Amino acid sequence: TATDIPNLRYIAHTTRIKDVYKQAWVVIMPSELETWGRTAVEAMSSGIPVVANPTPGLRECCGAAATYVPRDDLEGWIGALRRLKEDRKYYNTRSKVALERSRALDPKPVAAQVEDWLESTVIPSKAPGRPLTSVEKILLFR
Repeated sequence: TATDIPNLRYIAHTTRIKDVYKQAWVVIMPSELETWGRTAVEAMSSGIPVVANPTPGLRECCGAAATYVPRDDLEGWIGALRRLKEDRKYYNTRSKVALERSRALDPKPVAAQVEDWLESTVIPSKAPGRPLTSVEKILLFR
């Protein structure tokens, strides 16, 4: 592990990830394989743009909110990072898109819809805890 690179800083493990994201201006994910992108979602929820290798998991997770650069395209990575660093308007736009994407991934609205559907569709039992009759099982969902 190189510790003498002037523009690279290692941060000790912490359970306070928001404190780490407060110090970051971009998250890079040159992952060779990524099934999802929890780190990307956490960064986006803090308004931090993500530059990532277009793995299927990261594309599904980030959608159009990330800037995608193939893992082996060094010039592409440099260009993407340089544009984010030097073009404030572009950075702000990518930050806004990141926040919007993180909000779109919030499960609370969908969970509320499922809860409403269940409450309006499931027939309540007359005696909680008793086994359902065969007719009730058939009629459980209208």
